[in-house]
Amino acid sequence: LAEATEDFVWAFKPGISLLRALWLNACFTLPSDRSPITTCPNPVNRYCLDLTKSTHWLRGKKVRRHKNDFELTVNKDFRATFLKCRDLHDDRGSGCWITPELVDALDSCRQEPGALKVCAVELWDKASGKLAAAVMSFSVGDIFHDYTTATFVRDSRSPGAILSKVLGHLLIECGFTLWYWGFKNPYMAEYDASYGGVLLDNKDEFWPRWKAAMGRCSEKFDLAARIPPGTALDLASL
Repeated sequence: LAEATEDFVWAFKPGISLLRALWLNACFTLPSDRSPITTCPNPVNRYCLDLTKSTHWLRGKKVRRHKNDFELTVNKDFRATFLKCRDLHDDRGSGCWITPELVDALDSCRQEPGALKVCAVELWDKASGKLAAAVMSFSVGDIFHDYTTATFVRDSRSPGAILSKVLGHLLIECGFTLWYWGFKNPYMAEYDASYGGVLLDNKDEFWPRWKAAMGRCSEKFDLAARIPPGTALDLASL
């Protein structure tokens, strides 16, 4: 995968063993319920946030003004949160790569011990009890990789942005050094200056760091241990 010269590779009807192997090798999977071919993004240039260089996560105006409105959980209800993300993508015509088989496979990996740590990071509006935003993700060693995000409550507080900033802060607390986002989109430019945003060449820069992370899987880099299931982090405490 490090030697690939194009931004995508493909798999034919991958089972859970191949899916797990792809995820462990920094290659997410985008299945289709209309095709046996699964598309696997493998960007030649990968956009990441270098968490060793970013220090401004909780300084933003939105975070300071509105953090008291929210609490955060990890894996409160992984399947329900992932399916809610799927419904939001469907409503916006964004396609339906979140298939039942993908949900099952990731949820199965979430429940297994091992190098791949799968989690749903959920932001809740304390007043209404509604799920305001979510980040679906997995990690390998000290690298964190989100594969979809969703904002369900859209208002002037910008819950999705608040979740991103608070999550960055928590990842640093947990010892993560890199947050992999995938292809760079225009909206990500705001993260370049203050949050360590950088494009890494897949072969020469990203893969050496990912391989090093695979060698550190025995160490504790675990967001779910920071906020165990059944507990919630009140953002007012940050």
